[in-house]
Amino acid sequence: MDSVVGGDILFRSLAYFRDYEDEKIRGDNYEGIRKFAGEGGLEIHNLTTAKKSKEEWIFKSNVDAENIFIFSTSTLLSEDLARDFESDICIEFEDIGRLMAGLKSAIYRRKSVKPNMLYHGPVKYYAESEGPGIDWSFPERISNSKLRCFEYQSEYRFMFSLNNALSFGNTSHEIQISEMEKEKAKKEYPSKVLKIGSLRSCCKIHEFK
Repeated sequence: MDSVVGGDILFRSLAYFRDYEDEKIRGDNYEGIRKFAGEGGLEIHNLTTAKKSKEEWIFKSNVDAENIFIFSTSTLLSEDLARDFESDICIEFEDIGRLMAGLKSAIYRRKSVKPNMLYHGPVKYYAESEGPGIDWSFPERISNSKLRCFEYQSEYRFMFSLNNALSFGNTSHEIQISEMEKEKAKKEYPSKVLKIGSLRSCCKIHEFK
């Protein structure tokens, strides 16, 4: 709490949350991945036989999860949500403009951040049966979307990248045929702290007994 109120904002990589081991609170196997399983399966068209079939496969669009960093908040003031995240306090930003201005300024000073800008917005929740449309080629859209099972968190996300990981077209694609295995958690994941100055004048602390 003190670090956030003091203006030290911790951003963790998407890879950290993808490999985080919990019961779908922080951890999400599909963090940084746009998943499409189709209605009743993925429709496959065999060009050799001209036959179509539906298979229990998954089409995935992936971003560079090691080089995209996020700071997650919620639009809800919820004691139940705080409990899910094993916290007995909630920090409310009463002046969101102050937070955004500080983050934008801190990012602008870091020339290693490319593209040199802050992305932010409410997370888009989707069903795995929804087609990806054009989102498959937009890393910022993939990085700011999650499966509908996380919708109760009402997440609002701040995000930046290194190595142009959020630039248009910087995605990779694959067909997953078998069940995806859980990635083994690494000992260390990249993280970044943006120092934006004290936020004490624009924060309100809520304590849950």
